[in-house]
Amino acid sequence: MTLRLTALSGLSFLLTSTALFAADLQLYHEEGLSTGIALSFPFAIEENRATIARLSYGRDEDHNTQLSIEAMRRMTLAHGWTVGVGVFADSSTDDIGNRFSQVGMSGDLQRGIFQANLNAYLPVGTKSHADARYDALAEMDGTIRFKGGRSLALRGLDAELGARFAFSALGGGSFGLFGGGFTFEHSDGASYDGTSARAELELENLFGTYPGALVRAGVRAERAAGRTDSRAYVSLSIPLGAKPTKATGENGRPRASSLNRLTRDTLRRRRVTTRAGAYGAAEAVTLSGQALGGFTRASEGDNLQDALNTTGANGLVFASGSFTTAGLTLANGQTLVGGGGAVTLQATNGRQMVLANSGAATTIQGQAVTSGSADATNAEPVSAILTMANDSTARHLTLTGGVQGIAAHGVDTVTVSDIHISDTLDDAVHLTDVSNASFSKISIDNAGGNGFAATGGSDIAISGASIAAPGENGFELRNIDGFSLQDAHLSDMAICEDNTLCEFSVYNPNSVPNSGVNAIGLTNASFNNIRMDDVTYGFFLASEINTADYDYTITRASTDLSLNNITITNSRREAILAVGVDGLDMTHVTLDNSAQDHDMDLVVIQSSGRVTMENATLSGGINGLMLVDALRLESITEDMRFSDITISDTGRAGIFLNPIRNVNFENITVSNAGTHGIFMLGDSWGYNGGPITDVKFTDVTIDNAATAGVNFYGPATNVSGNVTVLNTPADCSADTGSWSGTALDNDASHTLTINGTVMGTDTLAECASPY
Repeated sequence: MTLRLTALSGLSFLLTSTALFAADLQLYHEEGLSTGIALSFPFAIEENRATIARLSYGRDEDHNTQLSIEAMRRMTLAHGWTVGVGVFADSSTDDIGNRFSQVGMSGDLQRGIFQANLNAYLPVGTKSHADARYDALAEMDGTIRFKGGRSLALRGLDAELGARFAFSALGGGSFGLFGGGFTFEHSDGASYDGTSARAELELENLFGTYPGALVRAGVRAERAAGRTDSRAYVSLSIPLGAKPTKATGENGRPRASSLNRLTRDTLRRRRVTTRAGAYGAAEAVTLSGQALGGFTRASEGDNLQDALNTTGANGLVFASGSFTTAGLTLANGQTLVGGGGAVTLQATNGRQMVLANSGAATTIQGQAVTSGSADATNAEPVSAILTMANDSTARHLTLTGGVQGIAAHGVDTVTVSDIHISDTLDDAVHLTDVSNASFSKISIDNAGGNGFAATGGSDIAISGASIAAPGENGFELRNIDGFSLQDAHLSDMAICEDNTLCEFSVYNPNSVPNSGVNAIGLTNASFNNIRMDDVTYGFFLASEINTADYDYTITRASTDLSLNNITITNSRREAILAVGVDGLDMTHVTLDNSAQDHDMDLVVIQSSGRVTMENATLSGGINGLMLVDALRLESITEDMRFSDITISDTGRAGIFLNPIRNVNFENITVSNAGTHGIFMLGDSWGYNGGPITDVKFTDVTIDNAATAGVNFYGPATNVSGNVTVLNTPADCSADTGSWSGTALDNDASHTLTINGTVMGTDTLAECASPY
């Protein structure tokens, strides 16, 4: 603001004090810099000396401005030398609008065709502005530091010398060739040094049409730091008052050529020279909330464990290329990143920046080191390829071979992302008593054991997982409080065909083989957007059950589980099997076994409570939906609701009910059942849960069942609602033999109708035979 006021004041003074000549108007444009206007005031001109003041304003295409005020005193000495000395003040903005100011001095020397000039620049006022575009992370002192971006005004010098050759054609003019150099610097480390070249053409008197007018056009090139920049420029100067002539004019005015030598523009930089970059003071950074320790890079051929040991706790290692190891162990707070990966670091000012490992993709080959048995599959592993520690992170790695891929034991806060694991002898990922673990974008192929195994711990989250062809389960989960799995695909699971070995048994309720998800004793667990293709079991969800002395008590309940957006195709046995679960919500479930030759029931709920299923499509299977009370388990299947479900093409019943209670079915369609749409099997002997109790059917439709719509066997109490049977040989079937105990005992508040017929014990005799 001060500089602008000074300029306006100077302009007012010059306008009123010009004595001999009126001002010259100049219009100029320099490519990539600015377009502007200038007024020159020759207010003390004699034959051999002149004092010129100049005021200029420019603006570039990005609306950045430049304002200059300057004065030059020149005189012609003996032997034809013309010497000039001047002062100037400039104010300009950089490319994002930061304003800088400078003052300086100019000097030039002319004789004959020879010309030389020298300019000195000194920034004043604010010499540095923050510029977040140039914030950067720097490797220094064995770690990473943050350096803030700054736009700096540089002090410096530039000089130029050359020759100018006059010609008389086109009304007169000259052509000049010049070369020079420049050097600028700032105390914060910025510098700008190089050489320059310039070619310029001057045409006087505007091709002879306007005496005193001057056209200048040229090209300027600068080379610095191995780069050459060139710009064209052009200007037009028109005298607003008296027009000089080539001869000595009236009142002793100087000749035009002499006047041009004394009054020519000072050649200099009128924009403050700036440089932008990471020139701020070095600041410490944090990674995942912890102050970053050491930083190092490990390349193929290096000892990767040595690199980890060098950086130590809270350190960061960038690995590139291929490595072989008998086992790597991270330190607490340590991060290992392979080629193509990145981390986000935070400076003390809160600025976050990404540091990327641009090295080659990283593969770590594990050596199968075991102890004990010569059979490596059964031996106790000495170490995994990568063992995690507290607050440790691994990213963007390929792990192959070895006993296990990633292991963690009794640690807190583990982060793993962008990891591919293949061909391990045992589990690809093996966790015990780990809390606050996050896995994302993991892919696992051909693990000898489980794809992902976790026992104990809490708050384990997996997002984005692909598991193919594990030797055992896709996910084996035991006794975890707080677990989530989303966006996972499991395929090519081991298929168990032997019923003796593979079928779930109430005598061994904690075990089924080869499951996509095999989870026992989970609490607060969610599974979202999961797809499975070609599995033995899909989901096996169970409480931990003690079978010692035939006690069959739940020692750790599996509670509050949710399945959402689940697709399972071709499960050899149950697609979803829940045993002793308290709280299971299932939404948007698609199970398709229609292409299977041999399979089991699609959904089986055994001795569980608080179960819901909404928006499901079940195709194939022996029974579509089976609710049972498993012999010897202490729980009973109760408190459930099933709604908006389509069941089709089952081998036997669409819905099979053992002793259950308090279950609602709403908006259910069963089509093409192999035997019955609904099969109710109560326990008349009291050994397996007693009667089916408090079941309600609302808007249930059975279409094209092979034998009957609804079958009754054993006792049922307070079964109500409405069932519609279409295109089926019989609306109902019942075994009414005395030994079956078949009965339907409803109190006055419960009514069941099938195709409008009110059902009761007396009407069961009218149903078809189930055989």
